[in-house]
Amino acid sequence: EDRGPPGPGYGYQRGGPGYGNQGYGRQGGYQGRDVYPRERRRDQPIRKGRIGPRPSRECIALNRELTNPRTDVLQLFDRRGHEFNGVNLATAIYQLAKRRVKNTEAVERMLERAAERINSDVSEFDARALANCAWGAVKLESSNMRILDAVADATPRVLEDFNPQAIANTLWAFATKDVAAPELFETLSTAALPLMDRFNAQDLGNTAWACAKADKCDSRLFQRIEAQCCRTLHKFEPQNISNVVWSFATAGIPAPNLFRAVADGIVEDGRRNSHRWRRFNAQAFANLVWAYATVKHDHPQMFDVIEHAAIQCFDQFDPQNLANFAWAYATVERASPQLFGALAQALLPRLDDFIAEGLSSTAWAYAKAGIAAPALFREIAKNAQAKLGSFNHQALANVAWAFAAADVHAPELFDAIAETALSQGERFNSQDLANLAQAFSNARRSSPKLFDFIAKTCLQRGLGAFNSQDLANTAFAFGTAGHASRELFDAIGEAAPRSIGSFTGQGLANTLWAYCVLGVDAPAFFTAAAEALPAHIDRLREDFAASSQLYQVFLYLQIESPHQKLLPVLAEHRQIWLDAFWDDSI
Repeated sequence: EDRGPPGPGYGYQRGGPGYGNQGYGRQGGYQGRDVYPRERRRDQPIRKGRIGPRPSRECIALNRELTNPRTDVLQLFDRRGHEFNGVNLATAIYQLAKRRVKNTEAVERMLERAAERINSDVSEFDARALANCAWGAVKLESSNMRILDAVADATPRVLEDFNPQAIANTLWAFATKDVAAPELFETLSTAALPLMDRFNAQDLGNTAWACAKADKCDSRLFQRIEAQCCRTLHKFEPQNISNVVWSFATAGIPAPNLFRAVADGIVEDGRRNSHRWRRFNAQAFANLVWAYATVKHDHPQMFDVIEHAAIQCFDQFDPQNLANFAWAYATVERASPQLFGALAQALLPRLDDFIAEGLSSTAWAYAKAGIAAPALFREIAKNAQAKLGSFNHQALANVAWAFAAADVHAPELFDAIAETALSQGERFNSQDLANLAQAFSNARRSSPKLFDFIAKTCLQRGLGAFNSQDLANTAFAFGTAGHASRELFDAIGEAAPRSIGSFTGQGLANTLWAYCVLGVDAPAFFTAAAEALPAHIDRLREDFAASSQLYQVFLYLQIESPHQKLLPVLAEHRQIWLDAFWDDSI
């Protein structure tokens, strides 16, 4: 069957908009914000009592000096650091991060001092101070994880002091730094539940983004986030909107009410050209359409209004935005020639800056959309071939499938893909193997070593992970390539009857044709196919290619290897197969 790979995200679903382990397309998320406000927020409860001893006048004076924009924080710490209490250290770290001071040995000494102080006397730190320490350490790009470990250990002791902002930014810090802290995420997620009606747009965005990125998604928390988002959506900025839907898509948590409300709001903003609409940027657009395509939530009016706006600003899209945008519109089947023509013009001069996943996603999008772009494919082939060493198993399968599906002649690229695939053998999963075989057979590119490798890998792992479509694609690819592997076809013949009910008519025709063209018998599969085939007759009448293949199967069984059950079923509908065979031949 001509089924392409699902595009970016497949194989590394924890990803979403971004590169590397995060999956191509992963880019959502705020950069954190001030969690040590000068004035108490209206939604912040008045604290009952005080955690730890009252600070001395000297410490209060130090804090005032630290928040003075003219103060050199590092010099003050160097002179009087021995006087700093926990709040002073948190304030100093926050001020350095806010001022975007470069990380130096002096900064690391301060962070180390804060970690030691948290561990030795947590009573000096309230929730805001702990959140500032975590946020500041991440913003300062420190490699010292001791301070985050200390914050994680101390959080349960001051849990009731956490407000929405402190929760959101603490989670943001740990997710941004990829620090595994399951207990911290569980504790703060639970603490957030009764406070959810006080979460504002940015708190919601940071919390959802952090949990999705860290793969620590409490379904109860996301349900509350969805409800609060729907109630307060009119207050959201574009980045809040795109990050929230991105988070739900990445987490794989259904939120149809939220997605519907967001889409309706975007359509209304776009039609009115509202102030909020004019603040949408390239990343917001790319994140939005990626999220909707990922959860398969098609909203035609939203995709139309975003398309018209994005075409005007493709020059502001970075490579990742462009690839995600193309992938999303191809996935929801809304790839108009006008849109993809404008995208191609924006893509061509930028392809040198694309990484592997971006190149494969872009090629996949144009092939899936059926948009001819020969110049673009030539440049993708050149860049992909130069960067194949950085392609993972899925990117290799995707780019091979794309070039075959688009019928682009690129023999050197296919030869390089085969060589690279052989060096990545253990990383390929069942769908990658099936797609790779299908791509080479569709491209009519002979690669005996690659097909031997695919057969060997399938046999070593077993076919338990192969679904009916993978089995059909693999068999059809080997049949089309004329590459006989008796052991592999025996294994497919044993596996196929177990999933015969999920085969499509085309899948049955393709698989049967492959066995016959290679002259391999599979009695158990033929028997199962004889029982399953009658249910697909009506659809096969309209599928000339599949029916033509079944006529060839009928001739093979009649002449070479009669099968008691399958042959009578094919003979009963012989005229359908014959008519299709003649039409296909003409």
